[in-house]
Amino acid sequence: MAHEGYAKRIGERLQHYWESTRGDRTMPFESDIDTAHLEDVWDACFLIRVDEGSAPSYLYMGTQLVEAYGDDMHARDVCERLAYPASATMLHRMDEVISSKAIQYQEGEFVNASGLRVCHRSILLPMATEHKPEDVAFILGGMRWKYYL
Repeated sequence: MAHEGYAKRIGERLQHYWESTRGDRTMPFESDIDTAHLEDVWDACFLIRVDEGSAPSYLYMGTQLVEAYGDDMHARDVCERLAYPASATMLHRMDEVISSKAIQYQEGEFVNASGLRVCHRSILLPMATEHKPEDVAFILGGMRWKYYL
């Protein structure tokens, strides 16, 4: 089941949060993420660590996204078994976020573990660390989706 109530505004919601937390910096820090302020959309979010020279690593995947992947697994299992390897399109979008230090939107589809076609729209937002405030170290994302037969 798609989660229409907040799904239509998740991109706007995350972009507004990102802009308000970054202040005059190029991008906010990963430590700025306050899930209490994102409570209405957090279950449809994910957080990826994007260290230079290593594969992206999912640190968090919300329960709504686990549901989209269509299996009765824990978030870690979904990340390791279904979300990896990331699609070429997703890797390209992550590279764009890293190089541009700017928000990217993505649309696409995949077939989940239950054999259902899932169409989605995602937002990817660059996040830095206090130690390297000009380098993208994390990507905060959110996804809305619908099943199609």
